[in-house]
Amino acid sequence: DHVELMAGPQFSDVDQGCTWPSVNPVTVCGLTNCNGVQCGCQLGGGPTWTLLPTYLPGANYSVGNWTSDASCANSNNSGGTSTTSEQAWLKQSLVDQPSVSGGATPTFNYPATGMSGWLCRSVLNTQYTTYNCAANNNNNFNICPNNSSPQGQIFYANIGPNNAPPSYNVYAVDECVDAEGVTGGLVPGYSPAPGSQGYYAIQWDMAGEKNPDGITYKIPPLCVHRH
Repeated sequence: DHVELMAGPQFSDVDQGCTWPSVNPVTVCGLTNCNGVQCGCQLGGGPTWTLLPTYLPGANYSVGNWTSDASCANSNNSGGTSTTSEQAWLKQSLVDQPSVSGGATPTFNYPATGMSGWLCRSVLNTQYTTYNCAANNNNNFNICPNNSSPQGQIFYANIGPNNAPPSYNVYAVDECVDAEGVTGGLVPGYSPAPGSQGYYAIQWDMAGEKNPDGITYKIPPLCVHRH
């Protein structure tokens, strides 16, 4: 009854990830649907961030294989993405647009399931301190952000005040060990223990942290035994 979503979901909108030329950038936690801020977002005093949802070179070939469409984010596709490809990719997305694709209408109402998302806001860059990720289209997975956080934002944007899960937070993670390494990063907005390493924060979020007596909880678990 509680789910931890780490670095994504990556397939929120496969069409936006695969369309070429690429679509517009996405601002993570950039909505104002809950009293002027985005519902659930825990930025820990840090900023929102903006990235392309496009699958990067290498990953795009994998997605192309999985979707049986090699044109996914393929710069060699001089004619651009076809309408047929866009419709097919949307049908395979979590955030489908049935009016465009003719696919099923997605549901974003989880009244009995809590949800926590963990998205890399920055990547720890210790070896290549002079590497310009933005100028190189974030093409180094080890030291640059990738599309996982904007793809996640496309999903989380559908959670608002009228369909919020019983427990719902989207955490910005800083200094991830790579583009999706939320367990190795730091979570400034994790209120029970601000600045905790993701590895521990995610565990505590799910299962809690007990006091030395082994019975009571210092951090209560969000996963609840119902049966």
